[in-house]
Amino acid sequence: MSRDYRLYLRDIAAEAAFVEQQTADVTFEEFAADEVRLKAILLSLAVIGEAANHVPDAIRKQQPEIPWVEIVGVRNIIIHGYFALNLPIVWDIVTNEIPSLRQSIRVLLDSPTDKEVM
Repeated sequence: MSRDYRLYLRDIAAEAAFVEQQTADVTFEEFAADEVRLKAILLSLAVIGEAANHVPDAIRKQQPEIPWVEIVGVRNIIIHGYFALNLPIVWDIVTNEIPSLRQSIRVLLDSPTDKEVM
C-alpha cells in the first residue's frame, strides 16, 4: 500500500516548522557552534528532502515555485556528501528558504483533495 502524498506534505510542513522554531532568535555563529541543534536541523532537512521526493509530479506542478529537485538534492548532500557540507549555505536555506517552503506547502495542504493524482 502506498502512502498518501498529503502525509508527505504534512511531514514537510512539520519539519519546516521545527526548523523555524529551532532557529528563531539564533545567530549563524550560535547555530554553527551548537552541534546538537545543527544535527537536528540537518535531520529535518533530510526528512524534508525525502518527503519531497515522494510527492507526485501532478502535485508538484501545482506549486512550481517550490524548488523540488533542489530540496531532494539537499537531502542527498546531507546523507551522501555530509563531509562537504557548507554551513553558510545550510544557514541560508534555513533562514531564507524554509519559511517560504512552509507557506507553499500549506497552500497545497489547504487545496481541495478531489484532484486526480497520478
